[in-house]
Amino acid sequence: MVLVAACSSSDTKKTAGHVTPDAGASAGGGTPNGGVPDANASGGASQATAGAGGAGEAVGGEGATSMTDGWLSGTRLRAVLDVAGDAKLFKLWHDRDLDVDCAFAPDADGVERCLPISDHGYSRYSDVKCTKPVAVFEANDAIVPFAIEPFHPHDCDHGFAYLKVGADAAGVTNLYDFANGDCAANGSVGATQIVKQLGAVVPASMFVATTKTLREARDSRLSANVRVAEDGAREVINHFDLVRGVDCRPTTRDNVGYACVPQNLAFIEVFFSDDKCKVPAAYHPACGGDPAILIDSSPQNTGQYFEVGAPVAMPLFLKYSTTCQPNTAIREPGAGYYAVGKEAPWSGFAQLSSKNEGTASVAINVLRGASDELVARQSFFDSSRSVNCSVGQAADLQPRCLPRTDGASVNVFADAKCSSGLYEIKAGDPLPGGLDFLTANAPGGGTAVFKIGAKVGLPAQAWQMSGLNCQLRSVFAGMDYYSMTSIPPSALPLVKREVE
Repeated sequence: MVLVAACSSSDTKKTAGHVTPDAGASAGGGTPNGGVPDANASGGASQATAGAGGAGEAVGGEGATSMTDGWLSGTRLRAVLDVAGDAKLFKLWHDRDLDVDCAFAPDADGVERCLPISDHGYSRYSDVKCTKPVAVFEANDAIVPFAIEPFHPHDCDHGFAYLKVGADAAGVTNLYDFANGDCAANGSVGATQIVKQLGAVVPASMFVATTKTLREARDSRLSANVRVAEDGAREVINHFDLVRGVDCRPTTRDNVGYACVPQNLAFIEVFFSDDKCKVPAAYHPACGGDPAILIDSSPQNTGQYFEVGAPVAMPLFLKYSTTCQPNTAIREPGAGYYAVGKEAPWSGFAQLSSKNEGTASVAINVLRGASDELVARQSFFDSSRSVNCSVGQAADLQPRCLPRTDGASVNVFADAKCSSGLYEIKAGDPLPGGLDFLTANAPGGGTAVFKIGAKVGLPAQAWQMSGLNCQLRSVFAGMDYYSMTSIPPSALPLVKREVE
């Protein structure tokens, strides 16, 4: 895929000299991250480290009444929305001058711009020295006019350039890039693929730039960080916790509810500062500035948060399973490590209410703050099934709102066509809490949806999907099996993509 690929940094430049808290995410107008590529998905999100001054230009409520949805289309950038009945969710932006979808991220010069994204093609080099960039497309792909340059080493606060897509590149079979540090082989051209030459760098100025980030007042605990583009487009990208003095983003924790949690995380994982592996050193990815909070993401993964302690030298030990080993290699230059402070209780974060708003068959799950102000539109809500749903390709290959399953899937079937699902679980174990719907790869493509039913006896035979093929598999006596009811694709809400 020819996608925006960039690191975010607290010193990302703006055309007007302002600083954005996060160049790749949106928390106010749609999905939890705005439905756009998030350069900080690993947790190393950039943010201002100052106190109340923070990252944005503080203003009053200016714009709050004119941007009640969390986004506002500009003269050139138009909001792309997923629409199910009367319900709408912000997805990304469409640059109508260039006729491309785009998402905000730093360009090659570190200026935040709405850079093109596409579902078609990817970039590599065609030579062993990584000097001849090419774009690879499937034969039936729409050929885009420009593509992101192949991956290569770059600065944290800089993204990648875009190159013009040119004529066919004949004779290319092997592909190369810098993904592993040095120029090395990375794939080959498939039988159904075509290769295009990549030419001159496209001037970054042709893409819409961010001019500033404003901080708009919301309630006594939260302010909204609002990106303002040079064409007037606006977007709530995250929020600012006035008590903690950091940027935050809506997060859920088990069944406790939602809160606005500091977004610049460091991770309690496998690093320790002592030879007994008793004193953890939280890992913070490079390019992220200083962390605002620590989270336990260790093998036990308690999900607890802790305050950031003092920086520590590179950890000397790693714990794998029960073994404490010296850490002799620098695994990520620029990464930071921090002592673990006191626990930060969930109740100490700005609490958010979760409501399903709307009376139609598809509503919207909305998060609101203490004064009932909009913080985020999380997802669609299928009112007929009382379940959050997200856009995906159903078994009829149409975009529909598929029930959220939290990763639960059907991988056992009672028939040789893999159309009658079974749920398999260790004998005697209760069903996971909240388990109601499951999904599976449909034999003809797309996603099949099932609703869990009653426990059944041990089946005589069972099948499973392998790719798009349904194959016989074993049945295990130590397992319980539950029937599944298939939901016809036509019964799932249809979702349309619209441009404002």
